[in-house]
Amino acid sequence: MSDEIAECRSAAVPPPIVVGVDGSESSVDALRWAIDHAWLLESSVEAVTVWNQAETIGLSLGGAAVPSDLTAGIAVAERLLEDSIAATGCGQADSVRRRVVQGDPARTLREASETARLLVVGNGGHGVATRLFGGSVSQSCIRHARCPVLVFPQVVSRRQDAVYVN
Repeated sequence: MSDEIAECRSAAVPPPIVVGVDGSESSVDALRWAIDHAWLLESSVEAVTVWNQAETIGLSLGGAAVPSDLTAGIAVAERLLEDSIAATGCGQADSVRRRVVQGDPARTLREASETARLLVVGNGGHGVATRLFGGSVSQSCIRHARCPVLVFPQVVSRRQDAVYVN
C-alpha cells in the first residue's frame, strides 16, 4: 500500500452511529447499545433528539411538558437528551455527540442516515406524532434510511434484544 493511500485512510473519519433519542426506554436502550458497541465499528456516536414546536405546544416531548416558546422548547429537548444519555449508565457517555433539531423526527433521522454508518432507534416511544397520528418513526427509518437500521423494540428492550434491518 502506498504512503498516500495509508495517509488518506488514517485521515478519514469513519461515519458515526446515529441514535434517535426521544426519552423512551427503548431509545435509551438503543443509545446504550450504540455507546457500548461503537468501538467495534470504529465509529463515534451521535445522539439526536428531534422536536416539533407545532406538535408539542401544550402536549409533551418524552413525557416533559414543552412550552410554546422556541428557546424554552429547545431547553426541554436538550434536557431530555442529557437525561437519556445519563440514563444509559455508560462510562463513555461523555464522548457522545449531542444534537437537538427542530423538525420532523422521521425526516431528520432519514437525512442523518445519509452520512451514518448505522442508524439505531427505539420502537414504541411516546412521541407526540405516534400518539396523534399512529405514525412510526422507526418504521419510516426502516423503509427509507440510507444505511443499516437497528431497532430496539419496547416490549423486549429489557432483554437487550434488537432487530437488525439492512
